[in-house]
Amino acid sequence: MITRDSQRSYEAYLAALGESFDSLDVHLAMSAMVDWYVTERALDAVPLESDGDMLLFQWAIHDAGDGERFEIGLTRQFVVASDDEDEDEDLVQLSATFRFEPSEAMRAIDRGHRWCHQPTEADALRTFISEHPATRSVLRRSPVGRVLLLEYVG
Repeated sequence: MITRDSQRSYEAYLAALGESFDSLDVHLAMSAMVDWYVTERALDAVPLESDGDMLLFQWAIHDAGDGERFEIGLTRQFVVASDDEDEDEDLVQLSATFRFEPSEAMRAIDRGHRWCHQPTEADALRTFISEHPATRSVLRRSPVGRVLLLEYVG
Protein backbone atom coordinates (compact mmCIF):
# COMPACT_ATOMS: atom_id res chain seq x y z
CA MET A 1 0.00 0.00 0.00
CA ILE A 2 1.05 3.62 -0.44
CA THR A 3 0.13 6.21 2.15
CA ARG A 4 -2.38 8.14 0.05
CA ASP A 5 -4.37 4.88 -0.25
CA SER A 6 -4.12 3.98 3.44
CA GLN A 7 -7.74 4.80 4.28
CA ARG A 8 -9.01 2.61 1.43
CA SER A 9 -6.56 -0.09 2.49
CA TYR A 10 -7.80 -0.06 6.10
CA GLU A 11 -11.43 -0.07 4.96
CA ALA A 12 -10.67 -3.02 2.62
CA TYR A 13 -8.99 -4.81 5.54
CA LEU A 14 -12.16 -4.29 7.60
CA ALA A 15 -14.36 -5.45 4.71
CA ALA A 16 -12.33 -8.66 4.43
CA LEU A 17 -13.21 -9.23 8.10
CA GLY A 18 -16.89 -8.62 7.27
CA GLU A 19 -16.87 -5.25 9.06
CA SER A 20 -17.10 -1.56 8.28
CA PHE A 21 -15.72 1.32 10.31
CA ASP A 22 -19.18 2.81 10.86
CA SER A 23 -20.35 -0.32 12.67
CA LEU A 24 -17.29 -1.04 14.82
CA ASP A 25 -16.93 -0.39 18.49
CA VAL A 26 -13.72 1.17 19.83
CA HIS A 27 -12.11 -2.13 20.78
CA LEU A 28 -12.69 -3.79 17.40
CA ALA A 29 -11.63 -0.72 15.41
CA MET A 30 -8.37 -0.42 17.31
CA SER A 31 -7.67 -4.14 17.31
CA ALA A 32 -8.21 -4.25 13.54
CA MET A 33 -5.92 -1.24 13.03
CA VAL A 34 -3.17 -2.89 15.08
CA ASP A 35 -3.56 -6.12 13.07
CA TRP A 36 -3.49 -4.16 9.80
CA TYR A 37 -0.37 -2.30 10.96
CA VAL A 38 1.38 -5.59 11.66
CA THR A 39 0.46 -7.14 8.31
CA GLU A 40 0.69 -4.28 5.80
CA ARG A 41 3.58 -1.90 5.21
CA ALA A 42 3.50 1.49 3.56
CA LEU A 43 5.77 1.24 0.54
CA ASP A 44 6.49 4.97 0.37
CA ALA A 45 7.26 5.47 4.07
CA VAL A 46 10.78 5.88 5.35
CA PRO A 47 12.16 2.74 7.07
CA LEU A 48 10.59 1.50 10.30
CA GLU A 49 13.91 2.07 12.06
CA SER A 50 13.49 5.80 11.28
CA ASP A 51 9.93 5.84 12.68
CA GLY A 52 8.45 5.83 9.19
CA ASP A 53 5.30 3.92 10.15
CA MET A 54 4.01 4.09 13.72
CA LEU A 55 0.81 3.87 15.75
CA LEU A 56 -0.35 6.46 18.28
CA PHE A 57 -3.05 5.71 20.86
CA GLN A 58 -4.57 8.89 22.37
CA TRP A 59 -7.33 9.88 24.77
CA ALA A 60 -8.55 13.22 26.17
CA ILE A 61 -11.52 15.46 26.74
CA HIS A 62 -11.82 18.12 24.03
CA ASP A 63 -14.21 20.98 23.31
CA ALA A 64 -14.29 21.92 19.63
CA GLY A 65 -16.98 24.55 20.24
CA ASP A 66 -19.92 22.16 20.32
CA GLY A 67 -19.49 20.94 23.89
CA GLU A 68 -17.07 18.65 25.60
CA ARG A 69 -16.42 15.20 24.20
CA PHE A 70 -14.26 12.39 25.45
CA GLU A 71 -12.17 11.30 22.48
CA ILE A 72 -10.26 8.08 22.14
CA GLY A 73 -8.46 7.04 19.02
CA LEU A 74 -5.69 5.29 17.23
CA THR A 75 -3.64 6.98 14.52
CA ARG A 76 -1.30 5.39 12.04
CA GLN A 77 1.40 7.93 11.26
CA PHE A 78 3.55 7.64 8.17
CA VAL A 79 6.69 9.61 7.41
CA VAL A 80 7.05 9.86 3.64
CA ALA A 81 10.28 10.93 1.99
CA SER A 82 9.77 13.93 -0.27
CA ASP A 83 10.59 13.68 -3.97
CA ASP A 84 12.04 17.18 -3.75
CA GLU A 85 15.55 17.20 -2.24
CA ASP A 86 14.91 20.68 -0.78
CA GLU A 87 11.79 19.54 1.07
CA ASP A 88 11.59 17.79 4.41
CA GLU A 89 9.72 14.57 4.87
CA ASP A 90 5.93 14.65 4.90
CA LEU A 91 3.71 13.35 7.69
CA VAL A 92 0.54 11.50 6.74
CA GLN A 93 -1.89 10.31 9.40
CA LEU A 94 -4.86 7.97 9.26
CA SER A 95 -6.88 8.47 12.44
CA ALA A 96 -9.77 6.42 13.82
CA THR A 97 -11.38 8.58 16.49
CA PHE A 98 -14.43 7.90 18.65
CA ARG A 99 -16.26 10.63 20.58
CA PHE A 100 -18.39 10.13 23.68
CA GLU A 101 -20.42 12.23 26.07
CA PRO A 102 -17.98 12.52 28.98
CA SER A 103 -18.85 10.73 32.20
CA GLU A 104 -17.36 11.49 35.61
CA ALA A 105 -15.14 8.42 35.23
CA MET A 106 -13.84 9.78 31.90
CA ARG A 107 -13.19 13.19 33.44
CA ALA A 108 -11.01 11.51 36.08
CA ILE A 109 -8.67 10.07 33.42
CA ASP A 110 -5.70 12.29 32.62
CA ARG A 111 -5.22 12.94 28.92
CA GLY A 112 -2.41 10.98 27.37
CA HIS A 113 -0.94 8.95 24.57
CA ARG A 114 1.28 6.01 23.78
CA TRP A 115 3.39 5.34 20.69
CA CYS A 116 4.10 2.02 19.00
CA HIS A 117 7.27 2.40 16.91
CA GLN A 118 7.57 -1.09 15.43
CA PRO A 119 5.28 -4.02 14.59
CA THR A 120 7.22 -5.99 17.21
CA GLU A 121 5.68 -3.65 19.83
CA ALA A 122 2.12 -4.25 18.60
CA ASP A 123 1.17 -6.88 21.19
CA ALA A 124 2.29 -4.59 24.01
CA LEU A 125 0.23 -1.75 22.54
CA ARG A 126 -2.81 -4.02 22.12
CA THR A 127 -2.58 -5.02 25.80
CA PHE A 128 -2.08 -1.40 26.88
CA ILE A 129 -5.17 -0.32 24.91
CA SER A 130 -7.40 -3.10 26.19
CA GLU A 131 -6.39 -2.57 29.83
CA HIS A 132 -6.29 1.23 29.84
CA PRO A 133 -8.95 3.08 31.87
CA ALA A 134 -9.80 5.22 28.82
CA THR A 135 -10.77 2.14 26.83
CA ARG A 136 -12.56 0.52 29.73
CA SER A 137 -14.58 3.69 30.31
CA VAL A 138 -16.18 3.45 26.85
CA LEU A 139 -16.73 -0.31 26.57
CA ARG A 140 -20.48 -0.28 27.13
CA ARG A 141 -21.16 3.17 25.72
CA SER A 142 -22.29 4.20 22.27
CA PRO A 143 -20.21 6.90 20.60
CA VAL A 144 -21.85 10.18 19.68
CA GLY A 145 -19.45 10.38 16.75
CA ARG A 146 -16.74 8.51 14.97
CA VAL A 147 -14.32 9.71 12.34
CA LEU A 148 -11.91 7.91 10.04
CA LEU A 149 -9.73 10.64 8.57
CA LEU A 150 -6.66 10.70 6.34
CA GLU A 151 -4.65 13.90 6.81
CA TYR A 152 -1.50 15.36 5.34
CA VAL A 153 -0.04 17.22 8.29
CA GLY A 154 3.28 18.43 7.07
